[in-house]
Amino acid sequence: MARNSLSYLLYIIYALFNAVLVVCLCTGIHPTTISDSFQKAAAKSADILEGMSTAVQLTDHESLLQSATTSLNSKVRKNHAVSKMT
Repeated sequence: MARNSLSYLLYIIYALFNAVLVVCLCTGIHPTTISDSFQKAAAKSADILEGMSTAVQLTDHESLLQSATTSLNSKVRKNHAVSKMT
């Protein structure tokens, strides 16, 4: 089965949900406390990603081409690997 970004995202969400259930059941921590912690972690993650990002002007064709090439190369490699498996 080919995996895509959505599959990985759903797997991560499922794993986090199971971890939360275990923590709630084993430690007695209220689910709201865990939810608040996830919200804080999400906000911090967004800040970190924003800090790592690089602004690209739409008139900078070289940077746009490089971004598109990088994105497409990962798709081509993944599709090539999957086709070899079948």
